[in-house]
Amino acid sequence: MRPQTKAVLLTSSGIFILVALFVAFSRYVLLESYTTLDTRHVREEVQRAVLHIEAETDSLQRIVQDWATWDESYAFVQDPDSRYITRNLRTETFLRLQLTAIAFVDQTGKIVYGSNLDGRKKVSATLSHDISAILTRNSPLLSLKHGHKGVYLLPSGPILIASEPVFDSAKQLPARGALIMCRALNLELINKLDLLTQLKISLQPLASGTLTQDFRFAREQLLKRAETATIALNDSEIGGYALIRDLAGQPVLILRAKTTRDFYREGLTTIRHFILWFSIAALFAGGLIIWLFHKVLLARVENLENEKIWQFALEGSGDGAWDWDVLTGKVFFSGRFQEILGHDAYELKQDLAEWLQLIHPEDAQAATETFEKIGNGKVASCSFEHRVRKKTGDYRWILNRGKVIRRTASGKPARITGTISDTTEHRRMKEQLFKAQKLECVGVLAGGIAHDFNNILTAMIGYTSLARIYLQVPNKALKALEEAEKASHRATDLTRQLLTFAKGGNPMKQCVSTAHLLHESVSLALRGTKTKEICNVSEDLYVDADEEQMGQAFSNIILNAAQAMPNGGEVVIEAKEIVLDDKNTHELPPGAYIMISFSDHGGGIPSEILDKIFDPFFTTKGGCTGLGLSTAYSIVRKHGGSIVAHSETDAGTTVTLLLPSSGKECGKQEVSENKAVNIPHCTEQILIMDDEEMIRSLSSELLSLLGYQVYTCKNGEEAIDIYKTAQELGRPFNAVIMDLTIPGGMGGKEAAQNILAIDPEARLIVSSGYSNDPVLAEYSKYGFIAAVSKPYTVDKLIKTLGIIDKQG
Repeated sequence: MRPQTKAVLLTSSGIFILVALFVAFSRYVLLESYTTLDTRHVREEVQRAVLHIEAETDSLQRIVQDWATWDESYAFVQDPDSRYITRNLRTETFLRLQLTAIAFVDQTGKIVYGSNLDGRKKVSATLSHDISAILTRNSPLLSLKHGHKGVYLLPSGPILIASEPVFDSAKQLPARGALIMCRALNLELINKLDLLTQLKISLQPLASGTLTQDFRFAREQLLKRAETATIALNDSEIGGYALIRDLAGQPVLILRAKTTRDFYREGLTTIRHFILWFSIAALFAGGLIIWLFHKVLLARVENLENEKIWQFALEGSGDGAWDWDVLTGKVFFSGRFQEILGHDAYELKQDLAEWLQLIHPEDAQAATETFEKIGNGKVASCSFEHRVRKKTGDYRWILNRGKVIRRTASGKPARITGTISDTTEHRRMKEQLFKAQKLECVGVLAGGIAHDFNNILTAMIGYTSLARIYLQVPNKALKALEEAEKASHRATDLTRQLLTFAKGGNPMKQCVSTAHLLHESVSLALRGTKTKEICNVSEDLYVDADEEQMGQAFSNIILNAAQAMPNGGEVVIEAKEIVLDDKNTHELPPGAYIMISFSDHGGGIPSEILDKIFDPFFTTKGGCTGLGLSTAYSIVRKHGGSIVAHSETDAGTTVTLLLPSSGKECGKQEVSENKAVNIPHCTEQILIMDDEEMIRSLSSELLSLLGYQVYTCKNGEEAIDIYKTAQELGRPFNAVIMDLTIPGGMGGKEAAQNILAIDPEARLIVSSGYSNDPVLAEYSKYGFIAAVSKPYTVDKLIKTLGIIDKQG
């Protein structure tokens, strides 16, 4: 295409785009300002309409005030006189004052007189049922101290209503009753408001199911606490909407005031003229530009050197750029290219051989073959990843892309250009994402297995505990039962590790002394080994952590270090507080962290498997589960921290944790002791809800042993019915232990809400085989007063019930 033709097309396109942008600007900015003026105007108008309705209410109240202070009215309330009715409560009075109904109520709340105007403009002998229904003894309308006014929505339609206490002309206390007058808020009154406001006013009940679309939209806006709402009904009309509230301050009506969109229509006309003149000016300017291009610029553009433009483009590229002159063998490397490799500008030699020497030996052959293919013309472009050595000696992954952009007369490549992108971080993030996906998959599997297994373990541990209690001392079976119980507890530790991977699993955090937690973990993990610890940890370091989970993580790391030194050795544990800025390499938010390191002097971990040690089920030791370090990784990440490992062959391994610092000093840590738990005896009722028959049977027997009267059920629906029946019989349950997860039925979370609706003081305990479930972590948020994770023992149940007894 000729340059002149390009210039015409580009200029025409530019003018078209400019005009289109100006039209869009006019439509969405200028015209919007006119729409804003209309909106502001209609908001003022709808507020004015609301004020007129309030003025009508004020007018009605003034009439009531005048009547309520007549001596004749004062006497009439106590002793109704037909002469008062004949003189004052005639049809002419109702019509002149535009009243719908009048009622006199004495001090006791009895209606001594009431009448209303019927559809034939006649005064009825009795008050309508709709109005008498609202004049109850507790109604503010019957107040003997103050008057009231407002809007009331009756089944027959909205009314204005006002009331005043009836005094004598001297207004001496006490009042003898109340006078109530009503005025229908009907079409006749709305037409009057139309004339007064010069608006088209409509009123609709707020709860009506037959509202038009604009009323429904306005209702949504107004119920979001908007003072007014506006809707453009069409190009010529706009509606303003407001809520009308009743005596109790509750919205009952929606008022719509329609007016013309004068600002919008005037603005539309102005903008159309403006766009026309702007388009004419743009066409004239475009013609002038094309003329100048032909006469002045075209000759200069054709003389620019393409080589300089290209090199400028390469230098300005965000990625590293290269340009290979195949005929001379010279290669141009952009400044960014050399920066990625850690070199200064022009430090690299400008030839292909220099480049190939930087490629990783394992990738060099494939890279050389690719360059030969594109250099010989076998392919027109290439894209491949390889590692390249930086000036510092370490390697980075790069994505290398190239394309033939010029050929010789014979068709051979003459010039090839391309770019490189540093993909090291991208590859690392992909690996982390893959690891996270693996952990999630393991979590789904582990959560299901551990939940079911915990139910079985609850029965095993519970019945073992029962057997130990039933057997008389001394008995040879006691030792065997103790060993069986220990084995069950070890199985419980394994399910806890599995649950660490389960989705959810929020830690139950509390302020913990790092030194206290490390000392407990060391004594537990190194018991019975040849390994000793060297612990350099200050006593003033604190973290917010789940003590049980974090202790498990520490124990797993320490145990792994001990296993790396089978002949014994030392594990060096150090901790200190550090502060990370927003440029830290740990991918953690800036702030204060406790850095804890565990160092052993074992054989080290080979570099090719170092990045796999935190993967689930990865192990190099026979007879191990491969869950130790992966559990620690999952726990630390859920606590908002990071964990990394550094290792050298034959020199040992260091595992380093970063945990957010608590920023405060914790209270004194309680030292756990294996104290015997006294078995209390009581006669309270307890309800057990669990889908597993063996759990219900075990819990019933355990609690019966403690003296409780135990009732069981298998789902939430049954629990609600049983609890409700007990309440009605006057024999409430002292506590309800509820399983959180009920397959195919209502679980504890939903059932708890239903029971609390029956009895807000209900004492509910949540139980689950998912010991890391978020509901267990924050049980009080869901209405429970305690939580017990499966598998639970006699001791656990006694402690939990003891807590709620103290609360009760």
